[in-house]
Amino acid sequence: MLRIFARLRRKLIIEGNVAKYLLYAGGEIVLIVLGIGIAFQLGNWKQNKQDQILERKLIAEIRSSLDLELNDFIANRTAHTKYLNQQIKTIQFIQGDLRLEDSAHIDFAQAHRSTSFLTSAAPFESLKAFGLNRVSSDQIRRYIIYLYDIAYPEFEKLHSNYNALCSNALDVGLVYFDDWSFQEDQGSMQPVNIAALQKDRAYLMMVKRLRRMNELILLSMEE
Repeated sequence: MLRIFARLRRKLIIEGNVAKYLLYAGGEIVLIVLGIGIAFQLGNWKQNKQDQILERKLIAEIRSSLDLELNDFIANRTAHTKYLNQQIKTIQFIQGDLRLEDSAHIDFAQAHRSTSFLTSAAPFESLKAFGLNRVSSDQIRRYIIYLYDIAYPEFEKLHSNYNALCSNALDVGLVYFDDWSFQEDQGSMQPVNIAALQKDRAYLMMVKRLRRMNELILLSMEE
């Protein structure tokens, strides 16, 4: 094609037909511009196609990660509901509103337990590297940003504070128990100095704080 254009150009120059040469030259420029435009559009289409494939892959990775986190979340909610009930029993016993039952050593142990909040920010970081503004769905982009930048950090902070309070309450209350152990399903803290335990208001208030913070954790899990 280029050779045909070159031969035609030389012929027009030799013949001295300036008008036809200028017309040809203008047409050649138009063809070149159109060719560049088509090539550019094809390049954009190819890049957009690649971006769409990568976007779907990154969104799929986030969804897969969220499925795992949701299963962990449900298990944690079940555990924290059980811990809350046993914190209530512990408070009632310390206040003298509940008699000591055979299962009390399990209730005391479970009242000081917590869970691990497992999450991975790797898929979100990969999406940020790709470009959050390139996510085609505005709604999905807003949900993802809210989850990883606001909801997760707030819950992690609440969960961390609860874990710290569990540890502090255990340190304070251990003087009233002969031993303690945390098994996977229940655990054991057998009280030995019940009269002193029921007089320790500081320990009582720590367990009450555990109960209130646990209620906040469960409330946040429902949102």
